[in-house]
Amino acid sequence: MKFSIITATFNNQKTVEKALSSVESQTYTNYEHIIVDGVSSDDTLSIVAKYSHIRKVISEKDNGCLLYTSPSPRDRTRSRMPSSA
Repeated sequence: MKFSIITATFNNQKTVEKALSSVESQTYTNYEHIIVDGVSSDDTLSIVAKYSHIRKVISEKDNGCLLYTSPSPRDRTRSRMPSSA
């Protein structure tokens, strides 16, 4: 089964290489790695360019990112979420 790994970056030169090399070192290879960059002004994209396993790089201005994940039980103690009965 093929799956996609999407790595979002913005001016992330200090840590992006660790993430990319981690993906590259995986033994399962039926994946595509996509980089979505917010038009970094540091060396992020030149670091990305060194990795041949990356299938696609998208670098364009965006409005930031809102990440929503399903709540975990610990979130109920810190939020206004109703607890389940």
